[in-house]
Amino acid sequence: VFTVCSILSFIVGFAMLGSMIFLPTYLQYVDGDSATLSGVRTLPLVAGLLAASIFSGNVVSKTGRYRVFPIVGTLVMAAGLFLLSRMGPGTGVWLESLYMVVLGLGIGLAMQVL
Repeated sequence: VFTVCSILSFIVGFAMLGSMIFLPTYLQYVDGDSATLSGVRTLPLVAGLLAASIFSGNVVSKTGRYRVFPIVGTLVMAAGLFLLSRMGPGTGVWLESLYMVVLGLGIGLAMQVL
């Protein structure tokens, strides 16, 4: 159990910190946003993370079942990372925000129970 949790914690931490460092830089260089605007535009990632973390924490505290959240969270996180890899200069702001929400939901689901 400890080894699996350690591996998942590394993967979730890598995805979370990597995306929070890379996305503002991407938004500045590719989309031409200012540093402030690029930070504001990453709020959907944080909002998804917060919402999923609160949701999974409440469900675990009520039911005591936690095993499904790291599994589903890792799958959603992988989908979010895949979607982010498809972004380009022509990707709209709303679509980029949706991709960030998906990644945030995955990180939030997986991170809460680790």
